[in-house]
Amino acid sequence: MDPNVRLSKLDCPEVVDPLLHRKYRSIVGCLSYLVNMTQPDLAFSFSQLSKLLQYPGEAHLAAAYRVLAYVKGTLHQGLSWHDPGAGSRNKLSGWVDSDFASDIDTRKSMTGYLMVLNGGPISWKASRQGGVTLSSSEAEFVAARQAGQEVLYLRALRKGFAYLQHDPTEIWEDNASCILMRTLQTANARGTWTYEYISYETWCEMDPCDEASELVAPQSGQYCTN
Repeated sequence: MDPNVRLSKLDCPEVVDPLLHRKYRSIVGCLSYLVNMTQPDLAFSFSQLSKLLQYPGEAHLAAAYRVLAYVKGTLHQGLSWHDPGAGSRNKLSGWVDSDFASDIDTRKSMTGYLMVLNGGPISWKASRQGGVTLSSSEAEFVAARQAGQEVLYLRALRKGFAYLQHDPTEIWEDNASCILMRTLQTANARGTWTYEYISYETWCEMDPCDEASELVAPQSGQYCTN
């Protein structure tokens, strides 16, 4: 769907057309399978469409049709993995971002992350955050916490399969204030409770205007060596 479009309850009709309702739910249900299994690029669209399952309108169905057109045009694409070389082989890494106050109805921010192993994605998410944040840096910090939780789970899962990663996991984040909250421990009272979940990961500062990115060294890596 159009990345500049945000679906809202304001477009929901007072009385839902049963045929439209059935068609909309069928489309969203099929998209959920694709999102969960093979297409991380549909995660945001699915998040937008699925929050309006109860009272969809014409605008929502039009957005769903647009997503189907995108799926039809990308049938030849898929996920792939490869050997990235000795330096990166079997090393988990990830990217995380947020969209501050993007939900029109609740003013909640969006979290999006992607975890990669051996050149291909293995875990992804795009969803609304649980609470309302007061700034973009706070929204980024909450998103980073959620990504950190996923990293801890994936590392524990890999450990169970005897693929223990001793090096810290790199999480790429593009918000300077959020990175400072982590590296300098400058989180305020609202941000302190999120710190513990991401205190053991490597933070990488990403400059969108420069391919050469600066690596911010972690302050603690004890978890990664246990």
